[in-house]
Amino acid sequence: MARRQQSSVWVWLMLFILVLVSSENCSGDDIYVPGDYATIQEAINAAIDYDRVIVADGLHSGNNSFGGKKIEVTSENGPGNCIISVSGWGRAFSFEQNEDPNSILDGFTITGGPGASMWGYGIYCDSSRPGLPPFVVPVVMRVFRTYSPCLEEGVA
Repeated sequence: MARRQQSSVWVWLMLFILVLVSSENCSGDDIYVPGDYATIQEAINAAIDYDRVIVADGLHSGNNSFGGKKIEVTSENGPGNCIISVSGWGRAFSFEQNEDPNSILDGFTITGGPGASMWGYGIYCDSSRPGLPPFVVPVVMRVFRTYSPCLEEGVA
């Protein structure tokens, strides 16, 4: 009987350790811009899958690429307070390395960029379907899609 109880304790202990280890692997770290890194792209480069990049209020530069990472890039206090300004022929964000709904972009107003060709758009997607929650596309933002329906759903 004592041997049976001892086996049961070991099973429960192993299950507890397994749950503890697996839950730690599912959540990432919070990375702050500009607290931890000066730019959004530097924070994205430093991030690993399931990290969250939190961008402080203010005006930030564009030309950011997720690089195929399963991360969330979000503003600290919503799109009314956090603006990505696209200059020249740049883009605010690019998704072109098979990003899926685990690559999440949320909470930004995107302005600028001429939008005359595929190089001057707010969000660029190629062979990707990132997680983009419903948002209103301002007049100054243009969306370019190539091989994937990047923003097919959720754009008002």
